[in-house]
Amino acid sequence: MKVPSRLTPLPPGGGEVTYTYTVTNPGVVPMSNVIVLDDTCGPISGPFGVTNTNGLLNPGDTWVYACATNVPVSTRNIATVEGNGNRITALGYAFATVLVEAPALPNTGSVPIQQVQAQQGNRGSNVTTLQQFLIAQNEGHAAQTLADVGATGYFGPLTRAALVEFQTNAGISPALGNFGPITRAYVSAHYR
Repeated sequence: MKVPSRLTPLPPGGGEVTYTYTVTNPGVVPMSNVIVLDDTCGPISGPFGVTNTNGLLNPGDTWVYACATNVPVSTRNIATVEGNGNRITALGYAFATVLVEAPALPNTGSVPIQQVQAQQGNRGSNVTTLQQFLIAQNEGHAAQTLADVGATGYFGPLTRAALVEFQTNAGISPALGNFGPITRAYVSAHYR
C-alpha cells in the first residue's frame, strides 16, 4: 500500500509530499531481499517497524518505508516492492496520484478569460494567462518547451502546440489549438 501525505490538491506550484509505503507478507514463507522502488521518488528510507533481527519479512509482518519529494505538478506514480521466498520472486505494485491545482484563470478586465477566444497570432495578457495555465498543466513536450521559453504573451506555434496537447489529454475535440468555446466550457467546468 502506498499513501501520499497530501490527499487534497496542493496549491499551484506544488509542494513537499511524503509517501508512506506499507509492505506486508500475506504468504506462508518468509521473504528476503525486500526492495521498495518508486518511479518518481527516491531515495526511499526504511524499513521501519521491523521486530525481528533475521532480516526477513515474515508472514504477518508489516514493514513501513517512506520517501519525501517535491511535487510541482499533478503526478501519478508507481511503487514496486520485490521480495524472494522459496526461490520465487514476488512483486507488488501500488499507485498514488498527487494533484496540484492549476493557477486560476483570472478575470482580464471585465471579461473572464474563459470567455475570451485566443488563437494563433493573438497577443496580450489573456495569452500570457493561457500560457501560464498550459505551463502549469505540463501536458507534454510542447508545454515543457513553453515552460523553458516562458509566458511571452504571444500566441505562436508553440502555444498552439501546448494547447493541442492539453486539449488532447483532456479529451476535447476537435483539438485544433484554439482557445474557443469548447475549450472555454471545459476549463470553466474543471478549473476555478
